Amino acid sequence: MTVYRTADALDGLHARLLAMDPADIVSISDFDLTLAVKPDINFHYVTLSRDQRSVLADASDTLAATIILTARGEASTLSGIFGNAAAFPTCLASNCGHHVLVDTSQPDAKRIRIPLEDEDAERNLPTIMASIRHVLTSVGTRFAHTDNTITLNTSPVDIAINGHGMLTLDPRELSGAIVFERISTEECAELETLFDKTLENLGPAASQFYHVSKKVPLPDGRVNGYIDLKPGGMSKGKTALTLLGLPQFQGKISARTHFLVAGDSAPDLEMMEAVSKRYGQDRVINIWVGDDKAVYDFDRKVPGMTFWNLPGCQVTSITAMYNMLRAAMATHARHPVATAHSIAPAGEHAWPTPVAHMV
Repeated sequence: MTVYRTADALDGLHARLLAMDPADIVSISDFDLTLAVKPDINFHYVTLSRDQRSVLADASDTLAATIILTARGEASTLSGIFGNAAAFPTCLASNCGHHVLVDTSQPDAKRIRIPLEDEDAERNLPTIMASIRHVLTSVGTRFAHTDNTITLNTSPVDIAINGHGMLTLDPRELSGAIVFERISTEECAELETLFDKTLENLGPAASQFYHVSKKVPLPDGRVNGYIDLKPGGMSKGKTALTLLGLPQFQGKISARTHFLVAGDSAPDLEMMEAVSKRYGQDRVINIWVGDDKAVYDFDRKVPGMTFWNLPGCQVTSITAMYNMLRAAMATHARHPVATAHSIAPAGEHAWPTPVAHMV
């Protein structure tokens, strides 16, 4: 399979997409940094622009299937995709793909739960989630220096920090996150100390889940970042394959189907590798959105795997990726498909088998 890395190869990928029938393409994409850029301010609340939403809507109408597979919780992702706009039908697989809303235009539909690979974690999930929520509330309450314990329901809770920063506690369906925005390096060190102490006080229960973290220094010296807390056995590779095997997608995948898989982190590489192995490298176009250093973040590295040795990965910008997919949909002459959504003009910033059971 061709590895797309240079500008000339980018043109080759563009031509390859144009030669395909959009109805034979399945898109599987991460959300943060792949479909949407995290802003310096409101780092947690990633929102698609009108043009991005328009192209994603057209992709959902035109491609065989569009799947958003993200570590985020369902609530924050739905808010980021649609805001106050009407929902269109795409598949949202949140919590690393283990919590699935097959059709986002039907918000009251039953969710599909894809079990964790770790059987002990799956069996003890209610206890693990209680521990994760305890960590979120304990760290948030102490970091905010408040006497009133913070209460978590189902939506993220924002806490203003010293008039310049924000701490967001995100109680996801099957995981959790502490997101910090524009805090000082001293405050960041305090937060890390509080987090470590909370885990220590939790005792053996802390071994039932793991955490990944990232810090993004800003030009003014402040820091954005997050700490994700997850039960063992979460895998984007496993959930991607399970999703594609669901009855809802069986009629949409054939021997002609090609897969466009995009992401920016080590878990996304697992997703790319799994789909490539299952369906064959000649049918999978893996797109790496970002740069290589994301693979080497200390907590996110996958031993022995980098985007340089994963066939078909290319380094590109979000805009280039979106424009290529837009062109594939808008200019395909053999099988034009009329959609209910207008496609943004080219040049604008746009767009971006385990058994499952119902819950």
